[in-house]
Amino acid sequence: MVPRSRKLLFIALCAQWACALIPVAPTLPDERVVQAGGERFVVRFQEVDRKTALGVAHSLEIAEPRVTRWGRFTAPVSILVRPTHDALEHAVHRLDYPWLRAWARYDSIDLQSPRTWSYLGSVDAQVTELLTHEVTHCLMYQLSGTASDWMYKRIPLWFREGMASVTAHQGYRRPTDEELWRYLRENPGKDPIRDADALYQTEDDIVYGAAHRAFAFLDERYGDGAIRDLLSRMRAGADFDAAFHASIGITASAFVDDFMNYIRWQGWRGKKAAQPERGQPPAVGAGE
Repeated sequence: MVPRSRKLLFIALCAQWACALIPVAPTLPDERVVQAGGERFVVRFQEVDRKTALGVAHSLEIAEPRVTRWGRFTAPVSILVRPTHDALEHAVHRLDYPWLRAWARYDSIDLQSPRTWSYLGSVDAQVTELLTHEVTHCLMYQLSGTASDWMYKRIPLWFREGMASVTAHQGYRRPTDEELWRYLRENPGKDPIRDADALYQTEDDIVYGAAHRAFAFLDERYGDGAIRDLLSRMRAGADFDAAFHASIGITASAFVDDFMNYIRWQGWRGKKAAQPERGQPPAVGAGE
């Protein structure tokens, strides 16, 4: 029989080893408060990112009017500037996502410092685009729930990412309708809308593309007002499926069927000229 004192020592050592194996996100001691269009943001950072924080603050001022087309924030949002990609992955508990640059929650965004995005850092337009996308996530969570229940609304990935991508005008970087049609034809067993969570880590490009196109299809067909009503119904207590049916008039599953048929049957062909080619950003201010 092992003496109790030796058992306690073994447990203590195991706890120390466990702590050593779990990276701890570095603290962010500095902060900058940003007031943009009546909304309050707090940028937190380390000294190495003091200049970066200025750029983030400027991008938030540009992003705010684009995002608040959907409504107003109910809580301030903190932007946590992580000094490295590893620090970001550990902070959000998402490992082996080399393409990840940020992660949004109800009232916070973990952001990999833009100075580390490439050897040349980043440009202001890229930071503004990404922050518009991520801040839209925060607003969607706040409009659809409270700090204690937002994660239980069962909002599907296509709606979450589609709303953020459309708001940030990121269609130019997503697969086009034609590319999505080709993907479906060449991968008949895959569904980037219904199987988005399973495909997200390895085929993020097609998942984001399908999400963007599906949300744009929803907004064009039913309008901003129906989407705002959907979010409001969720905040009042409904989950996504119930709110979608009440606000849109059909089930979410039926809508997905409509969208997938639109892609498969090439209903987009007559509208191709209105969709920017991938890699060509829309004109400044387009869609605002």
